[in-house]
Amino acid sequence: MVLQNRPTQFNEYDTIIVGGGVFGLSYALAVIEHALPKKVLVIESRRNYHHDRNWCFWLDDDVPSYLSNLISQTYQYTVFDDSKEQCTLSHTDLPYCRLSSDAFYQYALTKIENSESVDLVMGWQANLDELPQHKLLDARGEWGTCLPTNQMTQAFVGLTVRVPNHPYPLNTAIIMGDMRVVEDACAEHFVFDYILPLSKTELLVEVTSFSATAPSVDTLKQWTQLRLSRDFAEYTIVSEEQAYLPMDTKIDHAHNKVGAHSGMMRPATGYAFVQIQRQVSAMLGLYNKVSSFGRMTRFMDGVFLRVIKAQPSLCPTIFMQMVSAMKTQNFIAFMNNRLSPGVWWEVVLSVPKRPFIKSVLR
Repeated sequence: MVLQNRPTQFNEYDTIIVGGGVFGLSYALAVIEHALPKKVLVIESRRNYHHDRNWCFWLDDDVPSYLSNLISQTYQYTVFDDSKEQCTLSHTDLPYCRLSSDAFYQYALTKIENSESVDLVMGWQANLDELPQHKLLDARGEWGTCLPTNQMTQAFVGLTVRVPNHPYPLNTAIIMGDMRVVEDACAEHFVFDYILPLSKTELLVEVTSFSATAPSVDTLKQWTQLRLSRDFAEYTIVSEEQAYLPMDTKIDHAHNKVGAHSGMMRPATGYAFVQIQRQVSAMLGLYNKVSSFGRMTRFMDGVFLRVIKAQPSLCPTIFMQMVSAMKTQNFIAFMNNRLSPGVWWEVVLSVPKRPFIKSVLR
């Protein structure tokens, strides 16, 4: 249930999760939906939930049915393009999915309110040292600020806008549009447009940056607004979302770290939702699949990140060659962490050889 006051005793709880975001609520829902014999406390610093992001992923069996039923929209085609060419992938059997946070939050709150196995406390800035360490899972994450990293940061500001009409097909998501390199006083940024049509009069537009020195929120928002002005003389902002995602191959095990900031976010792509569901299921013993990325993936992602950090101007070529040369199902497997030797072999064959060989030999 949703508690009005903080508990003063923790003896009745098997697990205490600090952070009621995607991991904390997914863990709570798994306990409730599977009727597991556990008592869970979720501590969230926010006083209330509001729509603050969209989670996107290619449909995957590891997303439980009670969450896949919440999917707000699916896209049967995804588009990638740079200044020279465009590639459209068709994947009707593996649609690209959008799950809106407001649907996810509302569903979780309703389930928790009627649950005897999960308690949620909101508006609590918890001190980890005051909690029983053997029961603790730290699911907190810093999304609004750029955390220190020796590698790369993916950053974006997304605006959901309402317009009189737009030209984008409702079954098509532009994943990496107009791939380009933008140079400022601080760094070179690999930049692309991310566009999801939500209805005939609403769409989500993000300008995303991969960079060793991430742009400010104001700069990212300005880029997104400039992108919108290319299509529309006027628009109304419905909601805004933003994030700084560390593209880091190091895993933080401090304080039983879990969720996206424990290494569940794919360093090379920024996708995390499906992987977090795998982590939750593995931790609760719902299946025996490996929930981590493994040494091979960490190594290969590290090679990839060193290349794009050293040569941002090469990024459009790398991604366009991967999309064009790989089988669609294998490219999706790469993005969704459904990796196998065959998928890795296709990746190796598709990318420019010389810079990756140099990176491996470093």
